[in-house]
Amino acid sequence: MVERRKLLAWLGLAALGTAAADEPLESADWSVTRDRARQEAGPLRRAGTAVRRDGKRLSITSRSGKVVNFDSVHPGPEAESQYTDYRYAGALLGGRFHRVNVIYYEGDSIFLVSAQSGVVTEIYEEPRLSPDRRYLFVASPSEAYNTSGIFLWEISAQGELIERLRFEPTEYALFNFRRWEDKRSISLNRIGSYAGHCTPDKTWQQAMVLQREGDSWVLHPRGAGVCKAG
Repeated sequence: MVERRKLLAWLGLAALGTAAADEPLESADWSVTRDRARQEAGPLRRAGTAVRRDGKRLSITSRSGKVVNFDSVHPGPEAESQYTDYRYAGALLGGRFHRVNVIYYEGDSIFLVSAQSGVVTEIYEEPRLSPDRRYLFVASPSEAYNTSGIFLWEISAQGELIERLRFEPTEYALFNFRRWEDKRSISLNRIGSYAGHCTPDKTWQQAMVLQREGDSWVLHPRGAGVCKAG
């Protein structure tokens, strides 16, 4: 029930009150559709004929002619864990990519669709563009439901995303983006498990830097980690 309330609040349905949060998602479908229409109105108008909304289907047509469909699923209570809602959020990087946000029953994500080829790339969290506009970096510090890790793509001259780094920790570690220091260095903060480092009421935190070294991107600690409350 807590997750359902969180989901409805995120969708802008908090005004429906507690009773609505206790109802099946299917009964609130009209409000989800209305909220989605309000959010998409501007981006769809600016996208022109390349992006079309037809009920629960969002269609994006690339310049190559490929059509990419995103089909939302608003099930009843017997299958509410399958809830999926796709929303068009506009164009990025001068129209080179279309952004699609998705909300699941538990969790969320972001997809970028190449306006040229229609290739779809899941980027998980807010992208951070490098100073030279050559790379997209994403830090996804998720403790549950979402993909957690750090990711980096190079933007090709043809308007495609080429994955250059994918690091999904196998032990507890949350990476938070701080800033691009320059076109070759990214400042991060890492939160790790307190086991072996801190008392249970504190977390272990450490400054990190992701640097380009030749053709690779390498993660380095920057100083010793510290135990911090909260």
